[in-house]
Amino acid sequence: MTDSVVLPSQLVAVDHATAAAILGISPSRLRHHVRLGDVTPHFTGTKPLYAISELERFVEDLPTHPGHLPVV
Repeated sequence: MTDSVVLPSQLVAVDHATAAAILGISPSRLRHHVRLGDVTPHFTGTKPLYAISELERFVEDLPTHPGHLPVV
């Protein structure tokens, strides 16, 4: 069974766990990408919020082939 996330069309930003679920990665992997500067959260106090547009940009910037496999 695959978990899926359904987002309201007016949604602007999500919390860390939801952002990871939207991307299909673990929360710790998302923290890794934040540390690398690949994804930039905004903060309300100490709580990170991730703009949907930032998550879309992150995915668009990912490579289209795995780094360890040769491109034929």
